[in-house]
Amino acid sequence: MILGMGTVFGFLVLMVTAMHLSAVFFKKFSHLFLDAVVSEPTPTPPSQAIAVALAAILAKRG
Repeated sequence: MILGMGTVFGFLVLMVTAMHLSAVFFKKFSHLFLDAVVSEPTPTPPSQAIAVALAAILAKRG
C-alpha cells in the first residue's frame, strides 16, 4: 500500500514540476507564439433571433 501511495505521490510531484517548467518556458519564449485573432461576432437583430426560436419550436412540434 505504501508503494502505491508513493508511486502516486511521485507522479503528482512529476506533474507539478512539469507544469512549473512549462510555465517558465512559455513565459520566456512567449514572443515566439502568435496570439489567436478573435473577431467579434456581428450582432443579430432581435427579430432574427425570435424567428430562429419560433422555427425551432415549430420543427420540434412537427
